Amino acid sequence: MSLNKIYSRPRIRFPKNRFKPKSKKQKIKALILWILIIFFIILIIIFRAAYPIFIKSCETEASSAAVSILNDEVNKAMVSYNYDDLVNIVKTSDGKVSYIEAKVRPLNQLVTEITNNIQDRINNMENITVTLNFGSISGISSLALISPSIDVKMESSGRIETEIESNFESVRD
Repeated sequence: MSLNKIYSRPRIRFPKNRFKPKSKKQKIKALILWILIIFFIILIIIFRAAYPIFIKSCETEASSAAVSILNDEVNKAMVSYNYDDLVNIVKTSDGKVSYIEAKVRPLNQLVTEITNNIQDRINNMENITVTLNFGSISGISSLALISPSIDVKMESSGRIETEIESNFESVRD
Protein backbone atom coordinates (compact mmCIF):
# COMPACT_ATOMS: atom_id res chain seq x y z
CA MET A 1 0.00 0.00 0.00
CA SER A 2 1.39 3.34 -0.95
CA LEU A 3 1.23 6.58 0.99
CA ASN A 4 -0.28 8.42 -1.96
CA LYS A 5 -3.49 6.49 -1.59
CA ILE A 6 -3.94 7.40 2.08
CA TYR A 7 -3.70 11.17 1.57
CA SER A 8 -5.27 11.37 -1.82
CA ARG A 9 -8.64 12.81 -0.84
CA PRO A 10 -9.62 16.05 -2.61
CA ARG A 11 -8.95 19.36 -0.84
CA ILE A 12 -11.84 21.53 0.36
CA ARG A 13 -11.98 24.66 -1.75
CA PHE A 14 -14.01 27.64 -0.61
CA PRO A 15 -15.51 29.94 -3.21
CA LYS A 16 -13.89 33.32 -3.62
CA ASN A 17 -15.54 36.22 -1.82
CA ARG A 18 -17.57 37.95 -4.50
CA PHE A 19 -18.63 40.74 -2.15
CA LYS A 20 -15.14 41.91 -1.38
CA PRO A 21 -14.92 45.63 -2.17
CA LYS A 22 -12.46 46.40 -4.85
CA SER A 23 -12.18 50.17 -4.78
CA LYS A 24 -11.54 52.55 -1.90
CA LYS A 25 -15.12 53.94 -2.12
CA GLN A 26 -16.56 50.48 -1.80
CA LYS A 27 -14.34 49.78 1.23
CA ILE A 28 -15.56 52.99 2.91
CA LYS A 29 -19.20 52.15 2.12
CA ALA A 30 -18.76 48.65 3.54
CA LEU A 31 -17.14 50.07 6.70
CA ILE A 32 -19.99 52.58 7.17
CA LEU A 33 -22.53 49.80 6.66
CA TRP A 34 -20.88 47.62 9.31
CA ILE A 35 -20.68 50.55 11.75
CA LEU A 36 -24.41 51.27 11.24
CA ILE A 37 -25.32 47.62 11.73
CA ILE A 38 -23.30 47.44 14.97
CA PHE A 39 -24.79 50.75 16.14
CA PHE A 40 -28.38 49.52 15.61
CA ILE A 41 -27.63 46.22 17.34
CA ILE A 42 -26.28 48.11 20.36
CA LEU A 43 -29.36 50.38 20.36
CA ILE A 44 -31.67 47.37 20.31
CA ILE A 45 -29.80 45.79 23.23
CA ILE A 46 -29.96 49.04 25.22
CA PHE A 47 -33.68 49.53 24.50
CA ARG A 48 -34.46 45.96 25.53
CA ALA A 49 -32.61 46.48 28.80
CA ALA A 50 -34.16 49.91 29.41
CA TYR A 51 -37.76 49.06 28.52
CA PRO A 52 -38.75 47.51 31.89
CA ILE A 53 -37.17 50.45 33.72
CA PHE A 54 -38.99 52.88 31.42
CA ILE A 55 -42.34 51.14 31.96
CA LYS A 56 -41.88 51.11 35.76
CA SER A 57 -40.96 54.82 35.76
CA CYS A 58 -44.04 55.65 33.69
CA GLU A 59 -46.28 53.62 36.01
CA THR A 60 -44.82 55.36 39.05
CA GLU A 61 -45.34 58.85 37.60
CA ALA A 62 -48.89 58.05 36.45
CA SER A 63 -49.77 56.54 39.82
CA SER A 64 -48.38 59.56 41.62
CA ALA A 65 -50.43 61.94 39.47
CA ALA A 66 -53.58 59.86 39.94
CA VAL A 67 -53.21 59.70 43.73
CA SER A 68 -52.65 63.46 43.87
CA ILE A 69 -55.78 64.13 41.81
CA LEU A 70 -57.78 61.63 43.88
CA ASN A 71 -56.76 63.20 47.20
CA ASP A 72 -57.51 66.73 45.97
CA GLU A 73 -60.97 65.83 44.69
CA VAL A 74 -61.94 63.82 47.79
CA ASN A 75 -60.87 66.70 50.04
CA LYS A 76 -62.86 69.21 47.94
CA ALA A 77 -65.99 67.03 47.97
CA MET A 78 -65.85 66.17 51.68
CA VAL A 79 -65.93 69.85 52.69
CA SER A 80 -69.67 69.97 52.01
CA TYR A 81 -70.50 66.74 53.93
CA ASN A 82 -70.61 65.88 57.61
CA TYR A 83 -70.47 62.39 59.09
CA ASP A 84 -74.13 62.70 60.08
CA ASP A 85 -75.03 63.35 56.43
CA LEU A 86 -73.62 59.96 55.41
CA VAL A 87 -74.68 57.62 58.26
CA ASN A 88 -77.46 57.16 60.83
CA ILE A 89 -76.35 56.21 64.28
CA VAL A 90 -79.09 54.31 66.12
CA LYS A 91 -78.72 54.22 69.90
CA THR A 92 -80.45 52.20 72.57
CA SER A 93 -82.52 53.80 75.35
CA ASP A 94 -79.51 53.89 77.66
CA GLY A 95 -77.37 55.80 75.07
CA LYS A 96 -75.25 52.97 73.70
CA VAL A 97 -74.80 52.63 69.96
CA SER A 98 -77.00 49.85 68.67
CA TYR A 99 -76.01 49.97 65.03
CA ILE A 100 -74.79 52.32 62.31
CA GLU A 101 -76.71 52.54 59.05
CA ALA A 102 -75.20 54.04 55.89
CA LYS A 103 -77.33 56.53 53.98
CA VAL A 104 -77.20 55.25 50.43
CA ARG A 105 -78.44 58.29 48.50
CA PRO A 106 -75.91 60.83 49.90
CA LEU A 107 -73.11 58.26 49.57
CA ASN A 108 -73.99 57.67 45.91
CA GLN A 109 -74.10 61.42 45.28
CA LEU A 110 -70.71 61.82 46.93
CA VAL A 111 -69.16 58.98 44.91
CA THR A 112 -70.65 60.31 41.67
CA GLU A 113 -69.37 63.82 42.36
CA ILE A 114 -65.86 62.62 43.19
CA THR A 115 -65.71 60.22 40.23
CA ASN A 116 -66.89 62.83 37.73
CA ASN A 117 -64.44 65.44 39.03
CA ILE A 118 -61.51 62.99 38.89
CA GLN A 119 -62.41 61.88 35.34
CA ASP A 120 -62.66 65.54 34.23
CA ARG A 121 -59.25 66.34 35.71
CA ILE A 122 -57.66 63.30 34.05
CA ASN A 123 -59.21 64.22 30.69
CA ASN A 124 -58.00 67.83 30.97
CA MET A 125 -54.58 66.97 32.38
CA GLU A 126 -51.53 67.94 30.38
CA ASN A 127 -48.92 65.38 29.41
CA ILE A 128 -46.83 63.91 32.21
CA THR A 129 -43.08 64.10 31.65
CA VAL A 130 -40.89 61.19 32.74
CA THR A 131 -37.15 61.80 32.90
CA LEU A 132 -34.80 58.89 32.28
CA ASN A 133 -31.04 59.11 32.49
CA PHE A 134 -28.25 56.74 31.60
CA GLY A 135 -27.55 56.02 35.26
CA SER A 136 -31.03 54.66 35.90
CA ILE A 137 -31.06 52.69 32.65
CA SER A 138 -27.65 51.12 33.18
CA GLY A 139 -28.12 50.52 36.90
CA ILE A 140 -25.01 52.56 37.80
CA SER A 141 -26.27 54.91 40.48
CA SER A 142 -23.22 57.18 40.37
CA LEU A 143 -24.11 58.17 36.79
CA ALA A 144 -27.67 59.17 37.71
CA LEU A 145 -26.94 62.86 38.24
CA ILE A 146 -24.19 63.49 35.71
CA SER A 147 -25.37 61.54 32.70
CA PRO A 148 -27.56 62.97 29.96
CA SER A 149 -31.28 62.58 30.53
CA ILE A 150 -34.15 61.88 28.17
CA ASP A 151 -37.56 63.45 28.77
CA VAL A 152 -40.47 61.28 27.67
CA LYS A 153 -44.01 62.69 27.64
CA MET A 154 -46.94 60.46 28.53
CA GLU A 155 -50.45 61.16 27.39
CA SER A 156 -53.15 60.82 30.02
CA SER A 157 -55.97 58.40 29.46
CA GLY A 158 -57.92 56.07 31.64
CA ARG A 159 -61.12 55.25 33.36
CA ILE A 160 -62.24 55.28 36.94
CA GLU A 161 -63.86 52.47 38.87
CA THR A 162 -65.40 53.31 42.22
CA GLU A 163 -66.21 51.00 45.04
CA ILE A 164 -67.55 51.73 48.49
CA GLU A 165 -66.45 49.58 51.37
CA SER A 166 -67.69 50.01 54.87
CA ASN A 167 -66.43 48.21 57.92
CA PHE A 168 -68.00 48.74 61.28
CA GLU A 169 -66.49 47.04 64.26
CA SER A 170 -68.03 46.84 67.66
CA VAL A 171 -66.11 48.11 70.62
CA ARG A 172 -67.05 46.43 73.88
CA ASP A 173 -66.11 47.66 77.33
